[in-house]
Amino acid sequence: MDSGFIKSILISLAIALGVVIVVNVIGELSVRPRTELAAPERKQTEKAAEAPKTEAPAVPAEAPAQDIASLLAAYSPDAGSTAFRKCKSCHSSEKGGANRVGPNLWDVVGREKAAVPDFKYSDAMKLKGGTWTYRDLDLFLANPRTFVRGTKMSLKGFSDPVLRASMIGFLRALSDNPKPLTE
Repeated sequence: MDSGFIKSILISLAIALGVVIVVNVIGELSVRPRTELAAPERKQTEKAAEAPKTEAPAVPAEAPAQDIASLLAAYSPDAGSTAFRKCKSCHSSEKGGANRVGPNLWDVVGREKAAVPDFKYSDAMKLKGGTWTYRDLDLFLANPRTFVRGTKMSLKGFSDPVLRASMIGFLRALSDNPKPLTE
């Protein structure tokens, strides 16, 4: 055999092996990240599904909220506005705005519960009574179904107290005369 022929075969085999390795690496890289991303998403979904079961007893309606006054003193208006985006699909926030699936939230801080005209509240919300204090808003936003058992609100709540304080600060600003930060 000719040494040039053997050299050509070895070069062809090396190229073929190189192509197989490159294709294998590219295939692994294109599949593996999706699997690695899917696993944390699944874990977060599983945690979210378990959260109401584990958090509901830990946040009874009568339990004292974390020190909401100190959190409100340092709230972030931008974070509150961003967090409120989740609420916009069900609530309007403009002065004189229409009720949607949920009532208009303009001037909600200090307002009587279940007091927006022309909005059909759940019986549970009507029976809750009182005004929306910072503490009550904090407890409600942490877990609406625990604070008002039988509420129509479908939101599961916000577990982060700093985020809740930012949202409450944002709601406080939705007023011609925002309430003082002390209750």
